Amino acid sequence: MNENGRRVGRRSTPISIFMAGVVAATAGFMVLAGASIGGGAHLALQLKAPFKGTTNTPYISELASGCATVKAIEASWSKLTGLVHGSATETSKGCLPMGGSGATVTVTTAISVGIPFQVASNGAHSIASNWTINLSSLQAHTVGHCPPSLANPNPPLGNSEGSLCQDSAGYSFQLSASLTDISNYPWYTFNSSSANRYDYAGWEDSVSCSNYGTPSCSNYTGATGYVYSTGSNDPGFSLFTFSGSTTVTLWTNGTGMVATHHYLLTVGISISASCYTSMWNVKSLWKASANASINMAGPSHGAKLNSVTIV
Repeated sequence: MNENGRRVGRRSTPISIFMAGVVAATAGFMVLAGASIGGGAHLALQLKAPFKGTTNTPYISELASGCATVKAIEASWSKLTGLVHGSATETSKGCLPMGGSGATVTVTTAISVGIPFQVASNGAHSIASNWTINLSSLQAHTVGHCPPSLANPNPPLGNSEGSLCQDSAGYSFQLSASLTDISNYPWYTFNSSSANRYDYAGWEDSVSCSNYGTPSCSNYTGATGYVYSTGSNDPGFSLFTFSGSTTVTLWTNGTGMVATHHYLLTVGISISASCYTSMWNVKSLWKASANASINMAGPSHGAKLNSVTIV
């Protein structure tokens, strides 16, 4: 329970230590043997669990105010299995603590994993990271029952008044991959790719009255929210689901790569859940609640890095 508001943000490993660890880890890293493809132009190198020499940086953030509860499991990475686990859950309720009008809460858990490798030949290469993501989720919010508005339908000339009942609950998932040459100070980064999904739903009853010569009022009562994706062209991501399994591949490209250099593929996963309830200028307490959760933890949930293929 968080009555006065709380924000927690931490990295278990500072980025400078993270990069230094990666450099040390790659010092003895060898190019993997693979099958020849494309007429022998390149060797296809494939990395699978256990992922040797990886370094990870978890991050968790909690932001809450009013009548809200937060529960999160910090993201973790297993180099033995390639699995990422974590979860985010929160609830907000309509209340009037310390003169407030509701609650707002957001929790995010994320992790970045550095995977070292070398290429078999000089030139351009493409790197594919293939994931299977198993999630479960919950999204709920109050619809209706907003108390009567206290907004004056005939405010003084040149003034306006309004009232509002509003809530929302939702979650997001973000997956990214970026390529860095750690032999070329300051770790020059090639292109990156990402796939993101956002799903938020809510309800509101809003009243707005004004008098700029002629008194008038307007009202909106109904659903709010949005659902959208970025990176839907990434193979498999168009079928993404917050409740079930999705297999997706992210591609990153590097030009002018050098066989003697050490490279780092940094993959990142972030899950976030947020909700709020809000009311003002209504006759009584709006007994509303909103809650959202996204689960990527436990024996049947998680994000598994199946393979990294360099061609």
